[in-house]
Amino acid sequence: MTLLRRVRGLIGSAVIWAVGWMVVTLPLSLWQLSGVNLPWPLWWSMLGRMTYLWGMSGAAAGAVFALMMMLAERRRSLQGLSALRVAIWGGLGALALPLTVSIASHGFAGLVGRYPLTTLTLYGVTIVAGAVSAVGALKIARAPHRNLLATDSANGYLPPAI
Repeated sequence: MTLLRRVRGLIGSAVIWAVGWMVVTLPLSLWQLSGVNLPWPLWWSMLGRMTYLWGMSGAAAGAVFALMMMLAERRRSLQGLSALRVAIWGGLGALALPLTVSIASHGFAGLVGRYPLTTLTLYGVTIVAGAVSAVGALKIARAPHRNLLATDSANGYLPPAI
């Protein structure tokens, strides 16, 4: 596979994960801000920042996932990958960022932090989000692509003239 295709796959995975994580976590962000008594401009600013942070986390996790897939599964085609295998790589790719930040900021004691139940719950949610994102990205990549410029003679469809 050429370098350009690998970079395109990495960027595509990061974008898909970022958008997915932003959309899915928007209701969570709204719920978290529902009880906060802030002026409207500041409230909207907080909502935007929370959504942005979730999107950037998703993009970073998607990029790590794509990199891991490129290195570990380079001999397999998209059709040869099982959803379970991709989900495992997705969970590991998503977990890489929080683990790295925890270790970098607090050493190995930061893996569970001061609030172990909250930290372990965050890790669990991150693993599930990564697994779901990875399988979703695999389904999107496996979907048949239609050439909009070609005619579909079976259905009598002719694309509009350009």
